[in-house]
Amino acid sequence: MNLVLDTSAWYAYLFKKDKFYHQAKTTVNLNKPSFVIPYPVIEELAAIIHNRKGKKVALTHVYQALAQSKHTEIAYIDPHKDQ
Repeated sequence: MNLVLDTSAWYAYLFKKDKFYHQAKTTVNLNKPSFVIPYPVIEELAAIIHNRKGKKVALTHVYQALAQSKHTEIAYIDPHKDQ
């Protein structure tokens, strides 16, 4: 089963000080390794983290923690691809 989490869930999972961190961590840990992350979520998450925490943190958290994880698959959306 693949699970899709929105930007706020991934943000909570990545930052222990977020008030929903424990809920997000539980959700992620219960469902490993079956996550699909739509590319727009990656972009939005990177922008939010960059704005709140800085560029280096955004690159580290989004790229290393999510984009390179063996537990996630990024779903690229191609508007020109036949459905």
